[in-house]
Amino acid sequence: MENNLFLYRRRARLRQLDIARALDTTEQTISNIETGRSVVTLERAVQIGKILKEDPKQIFPNLFK
Repeated sequence: MENNLFLYRRRARLRQLDIARALDTTEQTISNIETGRSVVTLERAVQIGKILKEDPKQIFPNLFK
């Protein structure tokens, strides 16, 4: 799944590890989401949006089509 997580995470000056800890998951999971190897759930997308203080529709546009 194509997404903009890398872009928004970098804008927020956060590491993959920072997001992983906030979500109680692994850095590898965040990497897999960023590269499209893992599909993000709607619930997880909303959580990531809150962490980044961004609209999850902007981060994961294909999820909200």
